[in-house]
Amino acid sequence: MESNNPWKKYYKDTEGRPPRKELIEALEFVQNRDSALDLGAGAMQDSVYLLSQGFKEVIAVDSSPSSKELAPVNERLQVVTSTFEEFTFPTAKFDLVSAQFSLPFTHPQYFTRVFNSIKNSLADGGIFVGNVFGDRDEWNENPDMTFLDSEALADLLTDLEVIKLDEEERDGKTASGQDKHWHIFNLILRKK
Repeated sequence: MESNNPWKKYYKDTEGRPPRKELIEALEFVQNRDSALDLGAGAMQDSVYLLSQGFKEVIAVDSSPSSKELAPVNERLQVVTSTFEEFTFPTAKFDLVSAQFSLPFTHPQYFTRVFNSIKNSLADGGIFVGNVFGDRDEWNENPDMTFLDSEALADLLTDLEVIKLDEEERDGKTASGQDKHWHIFNLILRKK
């Protein structure tokens, strides 16, 4: 039921959209295309894009069963229904980890552990691409979401090479068309 699954409408609103521009940009820096992890796979557009770009394996993780329903049948795609907190991140496996507008929905209590698990799951030279919400984001009073200031973000990135760190603050709309003030850090990072 949609009332029990708030993500279903979001997936419907975003289905068929092109992959995120940061994801496309990050592929320039990916050395190998053995394995990719798509965190917060949603309507599956980024997972499908990664498959089309020659990754031998894509693991798509999303907390909503609706994401699995939208997944194409492909032997190179594995869809896991799990929160990031409960997902077992393998060590040194992924050439690319993508988390497009999904990490902020990690509870603050677990955020650092999840982010460290992401870093540990990258192969040497592996690329992380994604974003986190800044502390001036309109949703920053939600105690179940994570918002970072510049200093907290810098602390998380000390052991990674920063390829791109783009801070964006603007008024815009959500996928469902609601007005929102965004404060976002867009990231492309490399494991040293």
